[in-house]
Amino acid sequence: MAGIRKKRQTLNRNVEHGKQGERFVSDKLHITYDKIKRLRKGGDYDAKQISPITGRTMKHHIIEVKTGNAKQSKAQKEMQKKHPRIYKVERLP
Repeated sequence: MAGIRKKRQTLNRNVEHGKQGERFVSDKLHITYDKIKRLRKGGDYDAKQISPITGRTMKHHIIEVKTGNAKQSKAQKEMQKKHPRIYKVERLP
């Protein structure tokens, strides 16, 4: 039972570390981009920078946040393959 408890603690710590990384990147994105939408599948954020003069989209990125040595899921890899120019992986230590 001690092994299961230790594994659960490690998992909880990793989840909390990932959430902190997402909050950090979210704050950073709010400085640069105008519209930030949380994605449900394949990425964490959909960020757009809009021109104040024309109202058109100047920059568009799908941003995935990874902390530590985390690997991409199958859905994330598919999204990266589908949108190679706008998909960005933000790696945090």
